[in-house]
Amino acid sequence: MLGKTKEPELGVALRKLRERARDLEAWLLRDHATEIKHARHLDKDTWERVSWHHGYATAIRDALRLIVGTSDDDQPTKPC
Repeated sequence: MLGKTKEPELGVALRKLRERARDLEAWLLRDHATEIKHARHLDKDTWERVSWHHGYATAIRDALRLIVGTSDDDQPTKPC
Protein backbone atom coordinates (compact mmCIF):
# COMPACT_ATOMS: atom_id res chain seq x y z
CA MET A 1 0.00 0.00 0.00
CA LEU A 2 1.35 3.41 -0.92
CA GLY A 3 1.89 5.81 1.95
CA LYS A 4 1.73 9.57 2.23
CA THR A 5 3.27 11.24 -0.82
CA LYS A 6 6.07 13.77 -0.89
CA GLU A 7 7.67 15.74 -3.70
CA PRO A 8 9.25 13.15 -6.01
CA GLU A 9 12.87 13.36 -7.04
CA LEU A 10 12.61 11.71 -10.43
CA GLY A 11 16.36 11.56 -11.07
CA VAL A 12 16.97 9.71 -7.80
CA ALA A 13 14.06 7.36 -8.47
CA LEU A 14 15.31 6.56 -11.97
CA ARG A 15 18.84 5.91 -10.67
CA LYS A 16 17.51 3.52 -8.01
CA LEU A 17 15.34 1.70 -10.55
CA ARG A 18 18.24 1.31 -12.98
CA GLU A 19 20.50 -0.02 -10.21
CA ARG A 20 17.85 -2.48 -9.07
CA ALA A 21 17.23 -3.69 -12.63
CA ARG A 22 20.97 -4.14 -13.20
CA ASP A 23 21.39 -6.10 -9.97
CA LEU A 24 18.40 -8.36 -10.66
CA GLU A 25 19.48 -9.04 -14.23
CA ALA A 26 22.97 -9.97 -13.07
CA TRP A 27 21.58 -12.30 -10.38
CA LEU A 28 19.18 -13.96 -12.82
CA LEU A 29 21.84 -14.53 -15.45
CA ARG A 30 24.44 -15.68 -12.93
CA ASP A 31 22.28 -18.04 -10.89
CA HIS A 32 19.16 -18.87 -12.90
CA ALA A 33 19.86 -18.74 -16.64
CA THR A 34 18.71 -22.34 -17.13
CA GLU A 35 15.36 -21.78 -15.43
CA ILE A 36 14.73 -18.62 -17.47
CA LYS A 37 15.45 -20.51 -20.69
CA HIS A 38 12.59 -22.94 -19.92
CA ALA A 39 10.14 -19.99 -19.63
CA ARG A 40 7.68 -21.89 -17.42
CA HIS A 41 6.32 -18.52 -16.27
CA LEU A 42 4.51 -18.41 -19.62
CA ASP A 43 2.65 -21.69 -19.02
CA LYS A 44 -0.94 -21.38 -17.80
CA ASP A 45 -1.72 -22.67 -14.29
CA THR A 46 1.88 -23.10 -13.18
CA TRP A 47 3.48 -22.00 -9.93
CA GLU A 48 6.13 -20.21 -12.00
CA ARG A 49 3.48 -18.03 -13.64
CA VAL A 50 1.93 -17.12 -10.28
CA SER A 51 5.36 -16.35 -8.86
CA TRP A 52 6.32 -14.24 -11.89
CA HIS A 53 3.14 -12.15 -11.69
CA HIS A 54 3.55 -11.69 -7.95
CA GLY A 55 7.10 -10.45 -8.51
CA TYR A 56 5.98 -8.17 -11.32
CA ALA A 57 3.23 -6.62 -9.19
CA THR A 58 5.72 -6.10 -6.37
CA ALA A 59 8.15 -4.41 -8.77
CA ILE A 60 5.45 -2.06 -10.02
CA ARG A 61 4.58 -1.07 -6.45
CA ASP A 62 8.26 -0.48 -5.65
CA ALA A 63 8.69 1.65 -8.79
CA LEU A 64 5.61 3.70 -7.94
CA ARG A 65 6.93 4.30 -4.43
CA LEU A 66 10.12 5.71 -5.90
CA ILE A 67 8.51 7.77 -8.67
CA VAL A 68 5.63 9.17 -6.65
CA GLY A 69 7.87 9.74 -3.65
CA THR A 70 5.94 7.99 -0.91
CA SER A 71 7.18 8.13 2.65
CA ASP A 72 8.21 4.47 2.54
CA ASP A 73 10.30 4.74 -0.65
CA ASP A 74 13.45 3.86 1.28
CA GLN A 75 11.89 0.49 2.17
CA PRO A 76 11.57 -1.34 -1.17
CA THR A 77 10.86 -5.02 -1.32
CA LYS A 78 13.87 -6.99 -0.11
CA PRO A 79 16.29 -8.04 -2.87
CA CYS A 80 16.89 -11.63 -3.90
